[in-house]
Amino acid sequence: MKLLFGCLVLVYCYWLPPQINDLPEIRKLAAGSTIDNNQARKFAAAMVSVSSADAPVMICYKGASVMIQAKYAFNPFVKFEKFKTGKALIEQAFQRDSSNVEIRLIRYSIQSNLPAFLGYHSEIINDRLYIQRHFGECQDAELKKMILSIQSLSGTRANGSKL
Repeated sequence: MKLLFGCLVLVYCYWLPPQINDLPEIRKLAAGSTIDNNQARKFAAAMVSVSSADAPVMICYKGASVMIQAKYAFNPFVKFEKFKTGKALIEQAFQRDSSNVEIRLIRYSIQSNLPAFLGYHSEIINDRLYIQRHFGECQDAELKKMILSIQSLSGTRANGSKL
């Protein structure tokens, strides 16, 4: 009986999507998902439980995961629907916490990599400047590494000092 119960628990846990509250792990999944469809699926599964009551940065990552799913979709209607859904989540996160450097970094990254015809690129310059201005205030070493890893953000900040 115990063995049967144990097996049922394992099967149940196997089929549940992973629920990750660990920001470093989410960051890794997000980074890997742009180049690997399997990583994108894991990232989407990890973000499925995020709701509008969660932290804005988590909502933003959920929006990014939806947009990344669009990259791997074949049907153009599905691609566009995922784009709209992801954009809405990212903008919702931004409205709740517009001073969060990580949210701005995610939005900047997304907007910088989307085709121009989608029309979601109006905040690239503002986000880049904001990130550069507030880089020194960032206490999270991993986030600083993420910022520095994006080529278009490296260089000088708005005040002329090096990042």
